[in-house]
Amino acid sequence: MKVWIDRDICEGNLSSCLSCLLHLVRTGEAEHACIMRHEGNGSKDMMIFMYSESQDREPLVIPKQLVDMIAYEFKDGILAPKIEIEF
Repeated sequence: MKVWIDRDICEGNLSSCLSCLLHLVRTGEAEHACIMRHEGNGSKDMMIFMYSESQDREPLVIPKQLVDMIAYEFKDGILAPKIEIEF
């Protein structure tokens, strides 16, 4: 999966990015406008293209194993279930 993020339109801190990515991984839908675009590319890894402080940053690749780990989050004392999403 490829994801394009524009941090310049987001007022949240970087930990907010994890929450947004978690939502995208779980549901397949972007929750906030900072995630400009996302598309499947046949890869199990997630490639993130980030624009921040008026600059394009180096692409970040999150391996499938870490994407799977992101699919779990401990929130309000409840372990949310993992949902498999095909990229």
